[in-house]
Amino acid sequence: MQLVISWGMLNRLRKVFILDWNIDRETTDELIQAIVGYANLGPAGLGPQLTLGGTGMMPIRDDEDAHVLDTAIAASADILVTSNMADFLPRHIEIITPDRLAKFVHPKKTVLIAHPFLVRDWFDAGKILH
Repeated sequence: MQLVISWGMLNRLRKVFILDWNIDRETTDELIQAIVGYANLGPAGLGPQLTLGGTGMMPIRDDEDAHVLDTAIAASADILVTSNMADFLPRHIEIITPDRLAKFVHPKKTVLIAHPFLVRDWFDAGKILH
């Protein structure tokens, strides 16, 4: 498993921490660096996945979530794990299990969009290995 995150996602998270949650800048910077550190623990050690030339262009309702899907495709992710399933449903998506599992087919990559509880069950059953 590899945490994949883009600088755009980190910048948005920074705004949420500061503006919405009133976390001071120093603590916010520490939290962001901790997330970057987790991303660097992956097998490739790539750190946050930077998407170039594809920021938020996926045909889904929420601009921020479009950027997340772009990042997953750019990183060749197999699964995008989210509890926010409704916002990740573009027009041309195959819903496998409502509110739990969908498949997004892109010319570069097919990405499963799965609810965290479903992915947890896959891990518990040994269907996903590290």
